[in-house]
Amino acid sequence: MRYLNLILDEISTWKWVVFILILFPYAWKIRVAKESFSLDFAKSMNQWDIILEILSDPYFIFYFVLPLWLFFSSQIIKQEWEYTVHIRLRNLTKWIIHTLICISPLLLVLHFFWIIISLLVTVGIPLEDSWSGNGSDINIPLNYLVQPFKDSGISPWAILIIQPVLLSLFFTLLHVIMATFFIIVPKKRAIAVMSIFLYTYSIVSFKLFSPDMLWGKLENYMILSFAYGAFNSIVTPFLVIIIVVIFCFLLVFLFQRSQFHIVKEFTAHHFPTISYILLCIIGIVTPIVRADFLTVWDRQYYQFFGVSEDGFSITVYFYYCIVFMGLVYLFRLYLTPLLDGLIYYQLIRYTSLYRWFFQLIGKMIVVVISFLLLLTSVTIIIGYLQGQSLDLQISVSQKVTLSHLGYHFFVNGFLQILNYVLIIFIVIWIYKEAIYSLIALGALIVAGLPMINVYKCLPSGLNSLGYVTGDFSELIHITVVLIIFLVVELVIIFYFFYKQKIAY
Repeated sequence: MRYLNLILDEISTWKWVVFILILFPYAWKIRVAKESFSLDFAKSMNQWDIILEILSDPYFIFYFVLPLWLFFSSQIIKQEWEYTVHIRLRNLTKWIIHTLICISPLLLVLHFFWIIISLLVTVGIPLEDSWSGNGSDINIPLNYLVQPFKDSGISPWAILIIQPVLLSLFFTLLHVIMATFFIIVPKKRAIAVMSIFLYTYSIVSFKLFSPDMLWGKLENYMILSFAYGAFNSIVTPFLVIIIVVIFCFLLVFLFQRSQFHIVKEFTAHHFPTISYILLCIIGIVTPIVRADFLTVWDRQYYQFFGVSEDGFSITVYFYYCIVFMGLVYLFRLYLTPLLDGLIYYQLIRYTSLYRWFFQLIGKMIVVVISFLLLLTSVTIIIGYLQGQSLDLQISVSQKVTLSHLGYHFFVNGFLQILNYVLIIFIVIWIYKEAIYSLIALGALIVAGLPMINVYKCLPSGLNSLGYVTGDFSELIHITVVLIIFLVVELVIIFYFFYKQKIAY
């Protein structure tokens, strides 16, 4: 009885008036479009063509329903995070279940109005128990949400039930993820950041992920037709969602048993590094420019394309900056506390600034070489797993050879990163405030743009694979420029050491 009252209270809220006023005209627009296409292609249609289109429309789900769910879900989580609630429940896993119960009336009412409006807009359309001729034709626009089920043997009535269940389960997963994150980081700002992250990832996976990224595309877990088309099964998305939910509850259990503090401390201490690694992997897994790679070397070429003489793409250059400037940013985080005081303890061991510097650069050289090898290895492995060939050729450009690509990526890439490192070292040595090193990174990003670095004479962005055009002399030119700047930077650093006059 109490739960029924919660549902009735939810129905009486103002937001459902807004929901109906938005959904009804949108659903009617779908009906008009379906009727028009049915006449144009001389195909019969029935109510399922419209109902399932309305219930599965990805644009309505991603751009309207999903942000609303994330908003109300985060509100419930913050609202129920109270001392009295925790005393009553005495268990964090029970608290997550409690928040799910609190928000479940919203989910039930959502699907109630959604299905009712879907049925109302089909008034006057022939009622049938099977798929129509219109819905089975892939050539008719808007049929991509219905056509996959034509030969599946699944009844339209079953789809009418399973689609809301799948979407509800996915929304439940989002709520559990946010609640788990809030338990670990109990700050209102944290839940807002997580909501924004989940929504951003959802849109990116929907608009930018290629079809071969089926495990990372969230529409495959929200919309049944996408799920069936991707996995050739309606069971797979349910299993994946359930596994992730169980994993979240396991995290909460470990956290509650105080076994999670080790993971939490490690994550907090290495958060920049972990975030950087995840961003690099996501960028490699997600084709930024194109998805029609034939070989793993095609992926390598476009993944680290950066800029070229002909111009640049913002997303491609942005990923380049994440990968290479991100590594330099981690070096900055390591170097800043070192120069703030730890250096004097290390000088006792190394006896001079020069020896200390050479051991530091020696470590950095090992890191850079390992970094470039790891990037290549991960790119090859991911490309191979996604079906790309290991053939020693670059099919996307006849001018680019594998030897030129390898030379530029490893030799010029190595020299370019060392230039970044030494430039940041000089800036931090002169200016101890963090803001100046960040300004230097920003200046390097701008200097790498092709309209700034027209003659490729500035030590930034020169390891972009977009500069591999088949002319090996251009690559040698870049090598010479980078070596010259390295020598200049070393001279400046040694001059600073000479002026510092610290020796033991």
